[in-house]
Amino acid sequence: MTWTYSPKEHPTSPILPMMTWPQFQDVTLMEINDSIETGRDSLIVKTRDMGATWMVLLVYEWRWRFKNLQTFKVLSMTEDEVDKSDDPDCLFWKLDFIIKNMPSWMNPAMTRNHLLLSNEDNGSTIVGDSTTGDAGRGGRKTSMFLDEFASVVEGQKILAATADVTNCRIFCSTPKGTGNAFYKRRQQILQNPDGRENVIPLHWTLHPEKSKGLYFDPDTQKPRSPWYDGEARRRSPQEVGQELDMDFLGSDYQYFNVAALDDMTKVYGRNPALVGDIEFDALTLEFKRFTKDNNGPLRLWMNLDVYGKPPADREYVLGADIATGTGATPSTLCGGDRKTSEKILEYANSRISPEKFALYAVAIARWLAGASGRGANFIWEANGPGRIFGQGVITAGYRNIYYRTDERRLNVKPTDFPGWWATPDTKLALLGEYRRALGEKLFINRSILALEECKAFIYSPQGGVNHSSAQNSSDPSASGENHGDHVIADALCWHQLREKVVVAPVPQVAVEGSIAWRRMKRRMTDAAGKSWKTYGLR
Repeated sequence: MTWTYSPKEHPTSPILPMMTWPQFQDVTLMEINDSIETGRDSLIVKTRDMGATWMVLLVYEWRWRFKNLQTFKVLSMTEDEVDKSDDPDCLFWKLDFIIKNMPSWMNPAMTRNHLLLSNEDNGSTIVGDSTTGDAGRGGRKTSMFLDEFASVVEGQKILAATADVTNCRIFCSTPKGTGNAFYKRRQQILQNPDGRENVIPLHWTLHPEKSKGLYFDPDTQKPRSPWYDGEARRRSPQEVGQELDMDFLGSDYQYFNVAALDDMTKVYGRNPALVGDIEFDALTLEFKRFTKDNNGPLRLWMNLDVYGKPPADREYVLGADIATGTGATPSTLCGGDRKTSEKILEYANSRISPEKFALYAVAIARWLAGASGRGANFIWEANGPGRIFGQGVITAGYRNIYYRTDERRLNVKPTDFPGWWATPDTKLALLGEYRRALGEKLFINRSILALEECKAFIYSPQGGVNHSSAQNSSDPSASGENHGDHVIADALCWHQLREKVVVAPVPQVAVEGSIAWRRMKRRMTDAAGKSWKTYGLR
């Protein structure tokens, strides 16, 4: 038996015996110890006030006291949160409290310095550190405890720095959105259930006192209780998601209306009718054929005719978000039907360069010829790699494109610059209009993947809107994962669906065989390159 300090629940007598709850605390203590014994990572996702930090420290202190040559490291956000003598919330204060309230005859000879607790009888130690990018690098440990890991800014660097230090890392936190290393480590463990690593959920429904009077909300089917209802009245929806529900998405200040997204998914969401890619002529960019491939990058929510072409009685628009092609994030396309305001096409490829993506996109735009035969009205984000992409579109001779406007003015007129330019103001306006379109079902998005991606957009501390992964933009593990790219392409698609189409004058066509004709062909050949494949440009 040991003692604990609980001034919140017992303000008049905060020091009391720690009588563990068999339903979850005894089990968790055994799982933590088993993780150390077998040398595996464990991740504790918890509701607030479940005693998780105390449980990890109890296991560490017990092994420090009774096992020989154990080496433990405890980390938290700042050094003061690890060891500050007058702060009951810091980790070493809790260790000192456990030792102080044990019978003196049970305590070993020990050395207690700042960030160090050493058992001189058996050679075991507990050291502390703050969670900087190089925390824990070097040395070897029996186990490491990383407290409130979802709040750590340099979480991905710490994961890399600690991987070779110990086989057993105990990560512990309440959820704080999806843009952090804690969430990504949880996803890795859940998606690769090999039995070596485990996730330990400590939900409030496991607590006998918190779950008294347990019932389920008839609308959401979420568990509730009188205790939960009282806590919910004191907190914002984001705090409820974070501190009570263990909801990674709900713990962010989400930008899109989750209920509206779920309703859109329920009513309209469906698997694509066709998956595959198109093949086209490398020089003329004219369509050759559509080939089905379940692993292809092109997903269609429309049927094609016997020649592999879209319905010809419609008008189409195309929105694009351009990446660098290095594998970090995908370049994406979204196609829309102007007649029905439906999304009919989705493309994503993280390994296509802006130059090649421009040719691919022009081929898609021409393939979506529509009733006018002019091809899809095309808009793309012009920032960053969008500059190179835009040059490729112009070089390919495609002109049914969006020209930049100053949307803050009443008399909106197109400029001479192609593409949509993202600033904090224009991005907020673009996403705001797209959010309204989804909420009012003005734009029918059937892509379940894209609708789920909307849930990761959150308000930034500066008042803007970002994908949650932008908070961890230096994350080297982010190769190929989505960072809101589908959403931007979808929003641009809707931007054009709702706008009056402004088309640049069609340029004079160079006479075949002329100098101008040969220059145009040479530019297109240079852009295409000599080694890339016609099929899918992959």
